[in-house]
Amino acid sequence: MPRARGVMKRRRGSEEIPSSDEDEVERSGSPKRRCISPEQGALSSHVRHSAALARDSDGGSDVEDIAQSCEVATSGASAHAAEAMMSQSQSQAMSMGAHEMFTQDEEESKDPSLIAGTIKSVRLVNFLNHEHFQVDLIRDMNFFTGQNGSGKSAVLTGIIVALGTNSRFASRGARLVDFICKYNGANFCKVAVTLANIGADAYKPQEYGRAVTVERTISRNPAGGATSSFTLKNIKGTTISKRKGDVDDMLECFSWRINNPCTILMQETAKEFLQNSTPSSKYKFFLTGTGLGNLRENLLRVRGLLDELRAVLATKTEALEGLKDELRGLHEERKAHAELESRRQRLEELRRELLWRYVHEKQAEVETLDQNVEKLDQTIANIEDKIAAKDKQRLEVSAKLSEAQVVMERAGAQTDRLNDEKAAAENSLRNIERSKAGIANQLKKERQALKTRKDRKQLLQNHIRDARMEMQADCSAEQRQLEENIERVEAELQETGSRIQQLEQQKRNDDQGELRNRIQHAKQDMEQHAEKKRMLERDLRGLSSSSDRVAIFGHQISKFVEAVKRDRTLRARPPLGPLGAHLNVTDPRWLIAVEGCIKNELEMFVVPESQDAERLTGIGRQMDYRVSVLTSRVDSQLYHIPEDQMPDGRFQPMLSVLASEDARVLNVLIDRANVEKMVLVENNDMGVQAIRSDRRIKKAYEPDGAQHVIKGASGSVARWKPAHIKRRLVADTEQHRRNLMQQVEEVGAQWQMAQESVRELQQLFDRQRNEASQINREIRSLSAKYSAQERELHRLQDSRVEVEPPDIAEMENNLEEVEREIAQTEEKIRCYEADLEVAAAEVDRAKAVVAEKAEELDAHVEEAEHVHVQASEFDNMLQRLRTYVAVYQKKVEEYRAQIDETRTACEHAKRELEELRQHALEMCPEELNPRSNSEKINQLIRVGERELEQSESMNRDLNEVEADFYATSKHFKMSRRELAFAEEVLELSTDMISKRELLFVRILACDIQRIQSLFSRGMRHRGHSGALEFDTEAEELHINVDLQSGMEGERTRSTSHLATLSGGEKSYTTVALLVALWDVINAPVVAVDEFDVFMDEVNRTKAMELLQDYANHRNCRQYLFITPQSLAHVKEGPNVKITRMRPPERGGRAPPS
Repeated sequence: MPRARGVMKRRRGSEEIPSSDEDEVERSGSPKRRCISPEQGALSSHVRHSAALARDSDGGSDVEDIAQSCEVATSGASAHAAEAMMSQSQSQAMSMGAHEMFTQDEEESKDPSLIAGTIKSVRLVNFLNHEHFQVDLIRDMNFFTGQNGSGKSAVLTGIIVALGTNSRFASRGARLVDFICKYNGANFCKVAVTLANIGADAYKPQEYGRAVTVERTISRNPAGGATSSFTLKNIKGTTISKRKGDVDDMLECFSWRINNPCTILMQETAKEFLQNSTPSSKYKFFLTGTGLGNLRENLLRVRGLLDELRAVLATKTEALEGLKDELRGLHEERKAHAELESRRQRLEELRRELLWRYVHEKQAEVETLDQNVEKLDQTIANIEDKIAAKDKQRLEVSAKLSEAQVVMERAGAQTDRLNDEKAAAENSLRNIERSKAGIANQLKKERQALKTRKDRKQLLQNHIRDARMEMQADCSAEQRQLEENIERVEAELQETGSRIQQLEQQKRNDDQGELRNRIQHAKQDMEQHAEKKRMLERDLRGLSSSSDRVAIFGHQISKFVEAVKRDRTLRARPPLGPLGAHLNVTDPRWLIAVEGCIKNELEMFVVPESQDAERLTGIGRQMDYRVSVLTSRVDSQLYHIPEDQMPDGRFQPMLSVLASEDARVLNVLIDRANVEKMVLVENNDMGVQAIRSDRRIKKAYEPDGAQHVIKGASGSVARWKPAHIKRRLVADTEQHRRNLMQQVEEVGAQWQMAQESVRELQQLFDRQRNEASQINREIRSLSAKYSAQERELHRLQDSRVEVEPPDIAEMENNLEEVEREIAQTEEKIRCYEADLEVAAAEVDRAKAVVAEKAEELDAHVEEAEHVHVQASEFDNMLQRLRTYVAVYQKKVEEYRAQIDETRTACEHAKRELEELRQHALEMCPEELNPRSNSEKINQLIRVGERELEQSESMNRDLNEVEADFYATSKHFKMSRRELAFAEEVLELSTDMISKRELLFVRILACDIQRIQSLFSRGMRHRGHSGALEFDTEAEELHINVDLQSGMEGERTRSTSHLATLSGGEKSYTTVALLVALWDVINAPVVAVDEFDVFMDEVNRTKAMELLQDYANHRNCRQYLFITPQSLAHVKEGPNVKITRMRPPERGGRAPPS
């Protein structure tokens, strides 16, 4: 398709323009077609006519310049309008199918004479890694392939450097000297590009012929930088020009836009578009590629120029008013000849009015100065009130800081005291346990001794009974009766003793100490369940009905987040927080451990600026909420932690189970909580092993939240478990609410069961206590009975007639001794049992004291940490308040200096006012109130004096005055008609530019429609469904892709965001968008650098098919494709050329070619 182009000349010097790293300026491409439409011609003629009218008056050159700027700026709009009409006709043909669309101009575009600006050859000398490289290109498709480092991209870089781009756009370095080859020690490099110069768009064909060679030489200078020069040669190699301006004019003639990313897509630009592009950047990419961005800027510039034209017309209107005043003066001069005396009187009146006008103006000046003084006094009073308020607040904060410091000191002493008390309680517990163990051992020994003595007693009783049975045959009846009574009493005595022993054994079996311990443990379980239920109910109350994760952190922080969202000052840079709402734990088993580690950072907010932090603190203060704010410019990319700084691979780092969509969250946790130095362990042994084996590990956490840490300089490992940890790291708020409700029900049931168990144990304890009381009473009764029976036995034994044999008496004496020892042993056993019960109770009390001290110490440590955070906040607030007070005091000093100056000026003005009033009263005793200002009165006085002087001297004839009056009147009327006509022209121009803006909207809609259709067709070529959504108001471009498989029965995967696609799918989508954009731009050459580097084989094959199909049917331009992949499936032919780069030599140098 023929392309209509015009050349826009620019003023440049004729000398060679050397450029350096600092002087080189980036130039961006812009639409250059200048097809002048009839409407634009009418607009330009009207603007030029209004400029000519204004130039007839004074200062018309400004209007002429504005008119010329309007004409130049609107030329691009008309040119692009012509292209839009052609694009619209082409978009209507899309319904015929892809083949018909691509072939509608095929026969016309095959004519080589229509292609001007295509590259014929490229030559590189000492450029990047090429010592010498030259390649010839064909008009259609040119492929460059080879290994990394073989110099593929260097060829494209050489092309755009030769055509005048800067080093930053080339993405090869920040300085020109970086282009010089480093492998051969060269001091210069040279790039030569030969362009076709044929057809209707040829650039100065009579001078250059059918080809133009652009040669750029970059030379190293002694300062370490580089300079460059350009040379333009004709087809015979003769140098025609060395001006950079001629190179730019030639590129404009060829429609070369080397800085347009759609024309030259460099590797870094493509990578940035694939990985980090936003909808706004995509829309900007679309405007830049199609040239509509520059067109919109030109329309806005024309609007500004028309505003300037209105200002010039306003100036001319004021000049017309001056001409009217001049005409009025001539009219007065006519009357002056007839009213000379009245003029003298009028002149005197004007002088008196001027005096009183001076008085009134000076009076107004004095009043204004007085008002300024009052305003400054009021301002100083307000600032002093603010200073007083800030001082009061500073004193309050200072007092709070002092209190916090005192609390911190007390907390430190309290912590030491609690540690000492805990250690003392633990030592006491160990001593009591050792004492209890000693009592238990002694009790065991006494029971063994009691058993031994009872066995001996039984043996003695048997011996005595046998001896007495032998003696019964020799005893009289009375003696037998006595013996029978003695035996009966002994039997009763033995029965009573046995009953007492049974009761003692039953009392020992009913151990109330053990039952008391069970009751105490059951009560502790019930209290723990009750405390856990209260905490769960508090967490449940903190959740609102919203499904937002912020609700997990409580109602107050939810209201705070809503207030932050409504704040206008924070809307542009919203804070990041609370951090816990943006954090996920991939393994739920470690939720409690992670929560216990980063509990202080979960409710933190992160802002980049200190004023944002102050604003957040102010919002929290209004809501009576103490917000935790971190002011830091956190990197948006996740930190890279070297392996030598990570924990041993045997232990799982806590960072591995953390995930967040925002990398800044993990970076803050790394900076603040050192999560990369925390590890997760299964049990206590693994925690101790982790802490002792690897010094890089700071803490180790178990699944229940218990943590292991090195204690003191001794290197011992301490294990500490917090009493309760909030559960805020959850993914589903509703599920978390249901879990909490279920846990509340379960804990409530457990509490009821524990309460029932305590009630049953208490009832059992009461029964045993009653039974023990009964046993004690029975034991006392049996003991009395036992004593009476012993006395009766002694009486009967004393009343025996015969004296028992000495051996029986000795055995009885031994029996009594054994019985006494048994009684003593039983008494010792009862004492030891009582001591054991007391020791058990003391052990329980000591354990309770140790647990209480540990819990108190944990609570105190947590409170001390909270007080430390408060002290830091108070210190920061105190510094800010001191800064505010210093700034306000400086303002007060400045305002007081202004008051002194204003008061001095006011006193001086009052003195002048008094002098003027006295002088006015002398000249005119009656006070006047003139309506005109002093400048106007002075002007009238000067006119009156001049007229009076003229009239008195009679220098001018009345006829002369009349002639001047009529000439000025004629000029005034003509100027008024011309000004009215110019205003009409301005109105017409405004109407036309409004039409241009409507035309721009239609052009934009036409291009969008065409690009959307081609993009959808390109995605269907891959077997997917794709659509482009343009939001012209928000200036955003959204790419929606539905990925569909070609196999039957396979499911369709849909996505609506480019970032969620795979690398190959994302790259293919970018190629489809680029092909769609090519169809609406006008460039002789397009080039893409390593577009398929992230593609898999399927997407790469489809992308190649799409590019070749488009290039074959749109062969109105030249195509350059650079790829590191194999091109085995691409066949060379008349329209396809493949240049395979040789592998790089050692050191990265490209081989010569």
